Amino acid sequence: AQPAHNLPFICLQDGPSGVGDGVPDITAFPSPVVLAQTWNVNLAQQFGVAIGQEMNTKGFNVWLGPMMNIARHPYHGRIFEGSGEDPYLAAQMVFHEVIGVQSQGVVATIKHYLNNEQEYDRGAASSQVDIRTQHEVYTLPFKWGVKAGAAAVSYTHLRAHE
Repeated sequence: AQPAHNLPFICLQDGPSGVGDGVPDITAFPSPVVLAQTWNVNLAQQFGVAIGQEMNTKGFNVWLGPMMNIARHPYHGRIFEGSGEDPYLAAQMVFHEVIGVQSQGVVATIKHYLNNEQEYDRGAASSQVDIRTQHEVYTLPFKWGVKAGAAAVSYTHLRAHE
């Protein structure tokens, strides 16, 4: 923190299902892919509010979530962190989660922009995606995260190529 320059203290917390990383006495929220199966955007917003409240209680002000990559590959390894394989559903769930979290004064970090649909060899692998598919499938949830006012974006771990 730099109070003289009006820069606040930033404390990040990773965990698309809420506070994690060994922090004691936390809520075990359902994984976002389970939440998405309800197609209930009001519940998604309540989920975001609850995560935001717990982040505040534990002293965190930046949530490294929600994760919105599309479940397209069985080696993804993080399917449980997102909203599944439907880009429209993912976009709607993310939109409401972001609103909920940020209503509690916690920064939502939409992740992982863009084409982070697998975990295998993520330091060297690349994604080959044509422009139309990129816009219709993979970019859509991020557009809605931005529309919701997400204050931060986390980048992909993979290289992306057209």
